Amino acid sequence: MQPILEPSSRASCRLLFHSFSEEITARFKAALDEIGKSHYEVLRVGFGNFTYEYSSLAGSFSRFIEEKLKDAIAQSDYFEFFAQDALENLDSSFKEVYGGLFSVEGLEALLKGRYFEEGDSIRVTLEVISFKTGLLVGRGEAAIDKVDIPGGISLIPPDFRRARELG
Repeated sequence: MQPILEPSSRASCRLLFHSFSEEITARFKAALDEIGKSHYEVLRVGFGNFTYEYSSLAGSFSRFIEEKLKDAIAQSDYFEFFAQDALENLDSSFKEVYGGLFSVEGLEALLKGRYFEEGDSIRVTLEVISFKTGLLVGRGEAAIDKVDIPGGISLIPPDFRRARELG
């Protein structure tokens, strides 16, 4: 049985996916930079929810957005990412000794958003909300072509259809 792709074709597909992945990160970085230009200091942000349209549901595409946003924030001059998940995974004895260094007190804003299907693309809206004031620091958008989304990632959260039926 012949492989579907020759080895050189597989390498080309990996490079192609890598460039699409970098392009998605660049689009998120551009959206974050637009938001960041509205304030003068670097903001330490944590993630809120990234939900499908106007539902409160998140799925695998939400996690994909978070991964791309982590990459974008790492390249941003305006934001730092507070990795709450890293704090949760610390060994309990380490938390007892050093837990205060990782408190959420340094967290200044929440980065959250929604995503919407629009033809052949996905529009992702991003909002940064200040914890100090509760006010919207800024809002931005990024568009992602559906063809750039890796296989196995579902746009529609698993419980969305059921929630619509019940709602």
